[in-house]
Amino acid sequence: MPKLILRCNYLKNAPPSHLENFVTYIGTRDGVEKVESTAAHLPPTARQEDLIQDILRKIPDAGRMHEYYDYLQRPTRENASEFITQALENNLDIIAKKKNYMD
Repeated sequence: MPKLILRCNYLKNAPPSHLENFVTYIGTRDGVEKVESTAAHLPPTARQEDLIQDILRKIPDAGRMHEYYDYLQRPTRENASEFITQALENNLDIIAKKKNYMD
């Protein structure tokens, strides 16, 4: 992933909000090349894996979703997140009756 090195001596003692605004300005100017997040291709987090197992245990139909097959083929954070989101959205009626999954 490309790194951004920014040196602005005149912002040396600036408050964090000014620095944040400046970086936002730099990142949204014309001609900026946007790079996709590389964290999406990392293996899923332990919390994602636990939540997936919990969803599969409590929602049997979730194992037949296309997003789950994608997750099984390429277990990445992005695919795990897509599966979790779709499984929860498709089963809101079941989830509303159960303990909050997002704790």
